[in-house]
Amino acid sequence: MSKKLVLFAITKMHIRLNKIIEENDYNLLCEEVLNYSQRLDKVISYYNKISKEDGVPKPANKSSCSV
Repeated sequence: MSKKLVLFAITKMHIRLNKIIEENDYNLLCEEVLNYSQRLDKVISYYNKISKEDGVPKPANKSSCSV
C-alpha cells in the first residue's frame, strides 16, 4: 500500500472518528469510539512503520524548548 493511500485512509478515518464521537455525545469511553480509535491507531502505526523504512525523518517535536 502506498504512503499516499495510507494518508488518505488516515484522513477519512479521522473524519469518521470525529463523527462517531459526536454521535456518542463526546463520550470518549464509548465502546464504538474506543474500537474505531484503536483501528485508526493501527493504521497510523503502519504509516509510521513504512515511513521509517523509507528513511523519512519524523517531524521535530515543536513542544520542546531550548534555553
